[in-house]
Amino acid sequence: MHTMNSTHHEHAPDVVGVPLASLIAEASFVDVVFLLLRGSRPLERERAMLDAMLVAACDHGEEPPSTVAARVSASTGNALHTAIAAGILTMGPRHGCAVSAAMELLARAGDPVAVVHAAIAADERLPGFGHKVYTEEDPRTTALFIRASTLGIAGPPLERARALSEALATAKGRRIPLNVDGCLAALALALGFPSAAGNALFLVSRLPGLAAHALAGSTMTSYMRAPASSENR
Repeated sequence: MHTMNSTHHEHAPDVVGVPLASLIAEASFVDVVFLLLRGSRPLERERAMLDAMLVAACDHGEEPPSTVAARVSASTGNALHTAIAAGILTMGPRHGCAVSAAMELLARAGDPVAVVHAAIAADERLPGFGHKVYTEEDPRTTALFIRASTLGIAGPPLERARALSEALATAKGRRIPLNVDGCLAALALALGFPSAAGNALFLVSRLPGLAAHALAGSTMTSYMRAPASSENR
C-alpha cells in the first residue's frame, strides 16, 4: 500500500507528489481517485475500468438503507452534508462496505470448493455474494465483466470470483450471484488497489447518488418534521 504524501510545496499543493495545478489542467477526477487510493496514475484502460466501476455503484434507486436514511434525514430539515452522512453511516458489511472483505477473500489462497464448504459449515456469509433483489445474476456485475473483457482487464481475482460463484451454486443447489461489491473487489484487485481501499471505492461511487436523494428528500413533507410552532421532541 502506498503512503499518502500530499503536501504544500512553496505555497502550492501537491497530491501524492503531483502538483495540483497540473492535475487540474489535464487530469480527470477518476485519475485523481486512482492516484490517491493506489498511489500512481492509471493507464488508459485502467482509467476506463475504474470509471465504469464508479458508474456501476453510483445509485440503486430509493430502496437501499443508505438511500432511505439520506432521504429521511433530509426530509426532517437537516443540511445536505448531514443527510449524506446519515446515508454513509447506514452502510455496513451487508450494504456498501463489503468490498474490502471481498477483496481479502479473493486474495486468499485455498481451493474455492473448500472455502465455500467451510463458510457453509460455519454459517458464514461470503462477502460479495448474494443479493435480495438479484437472485440469479447481478446485472451490474455482468456489465462490468463485459467492460473488463473489452478493456483487456483480467487475472486471478476475476477467475477466483467466478470459481467461488460456481462452487457456491453447486453447494447451495441454486445460483448465489456475485454482487456488485464482489465484482468491484475482483476488479479492484486486478487494478492493483489494496484491500483497505475497497470500501472507499464504493463510497466515492455512491456519494453523488446519496447527494441526489438527499436533495430530493429535502423537498418532501415528512411526518417526522414538527410544525414550526411546536416543541421539538
